[in-house]
Amino acid sequence: LAAGGKAQKQFLTDGSAYSLACKFGHKLTPLYPAIVQLRTDTRYIKGLKGVRANCLVRAYGKDGAQKQTAADVIFTDYGISGNAAFYLSSILAAGGGAVSIDFLPGVGQEELENILYSRLGEGSEPRDVLCGIVHNAVARAILGRVGESDVKIIASAAKDFTLEVRGALGFDYAQVTQGGIDMRGVTGDLESRLCKRLYFAGEILDVDGDCGGYNLHWAFSSGITVAEAILKDYEKA
Repeated sequence: LAAGGKAQKQFLTDGSAYSLACKFGHKLTPLYPAIVQLRTDTRYIKGLKGVRANCLVRAYGKDGAQKQTAADVIFTDYGISGNAAFYLSSILAAGGGAVSIDFLPGVGQEELENILYSRLGEGSEPRDVLCGIVHNAVARAILGRVGESDVKIIASAAKDFTLEVRGALGFDYAQVTQGGIDMRGVTGDLESRLCKRLYFAGEILDVDGDCGGYNLHWAFSSGITVAEAILKDYEKA
């Protein structure tokens, strides 16, 4: 049974195949979209739609899970997309949480403060103090959030721009499914422990990996594992 998960229903993987496995007594773990865009609080990013920035992003799930990545963030009218969102969605899509965006991962907090003090000392207006250091739209978003007066607060916001995450965009936009047929119900050869000669491969099982080819690797390797198991079974017969 290699019928996919619930993501990307344009390929007819709408989750309906799970019922086939459940009819044999297999258990289904909770299903969530993964490698997917994130819905966030948009109050502080309304002027950033379409802006792309390379950042260090830390994710904090409501269950205490934490994860971080250095990757691109693309701001949208509903939240964030880009590789950072895809990578971090595995701990945020289910129950939400928060992300902290560091727009200047190569510059320390104290160093940034000194740069901003220096620019003000050279005559820069407070509203222009971040221009040229980050994307101008990002600079306006930071200053619009914290104001133009305190350099330490401005630097802190540039290094820790926090957004509440309210969930994911959904299975229609997800690249893979998190959750599936419980792995405790299959052997190392991916054969059902409940029904002899019923095998599983690919995304229908409760296995998912990060963005970067890991899910394709699982699809191929699980398919090979099952094929080799079936061949051994045939040779014994």
